[in-house]
Amino acid sequence: MYSSHSHRNPLCPTIAYDVCVFGAGPAGIAAAMRLAAKGLSAVLLERPMQRKPWGGESFTGAIRTPLQALGCWEQFERAGHRCVYERQSAWGSEPHVESSIFRMDGPTWHVDREKFDEDLRSAALARDTG
Repeated sequence: MYSSHSHRNPLCPTIAYDVCVFGAGPAGIAAAMRLAAKGLSAVLLERPMQRKPWGGESFTGAIRTPLQALGCWEQFERAGHRCVYERQSAWGSEPHVESSIFRMDGPTWHVDREKFDEDLRSAALARDTG
């Protein structure tokens, strides 16, 4: 049952935000950064981080467009991720090889995912998005 009478705890101040973003992965961080750029306050909520069983991932060159929109492309380039022009993958069959030399969106990137996520979080905090 809810009461119209509220009891406020002076040790727990109330903070109001325009938007609450659940999940502080790349999509949640990007959403909070875009909201902040539009003048809205956002708070990011996330679970405690768990170490992933792998250290890297590959992104296509299409990653450049959203990172430029967020103002994070230069930081991404300086972060030490590896730019490569061929991707090989095997999912229970013979390896599939794909060249990115002639792709319109550019080369493939081998990314340290933990560093990538941390860099995005740092960029969001630097813009005071929560």
